[in-house]
Amino acid sequence: MAGLINENFEEEKAINKLIVLNYKNIKSLDIAERRKLLEKYFFNETGKSWNVPDDISEKLIQLRLEELKK
Repeated sequence: MAGLINENFEEEKAINKLIVLNYKNIKSLDIAERRKLLEKYFFNETGKSWNVPDDISEKLIQLRLEELKK
């Protein structure tokens, strides 16, 4: 169970980095561009491949952006 939690934290860090480094233009990035950046951030942090499906990562990005608006 702890491994699953750590993995989710790693994905969350990659999503947060994507948002922080690209906040002004995040909405203009298409799915492929976001995926490429997430893959880069995730690999640089963990040495592992990004394996989150696009629909899920897009939903997580949107949820995080909504949280930041509050």
